[in-house]
Amino acid sequence: MANPLYRAERCRDLAEECRAIAALCGPSTEMRNHYSQMSEHYRLLAEAEEPAELAHGPFATSTVPT
Repeated sequence: MANPLYRAERCRDLAEECRAIAALCGPSTEMRNHYSQMSEHYRLLAEAEEPAELAHGPFATSTVPT
């Protein structure tokens, strides 16, 4: 898995799977929270893997005052 775009997509897929599992956990708050936290973790990993151009768009400009 050397390609950052592939890793980001894989992490997004895993986040989606965790959200789906969390929704199926029924009355088990502990398990629902566990899978929700895993989903958030994978979402953050996906964001970290994406190159800046994809995360902010190719025409993004700096918000730092000049």
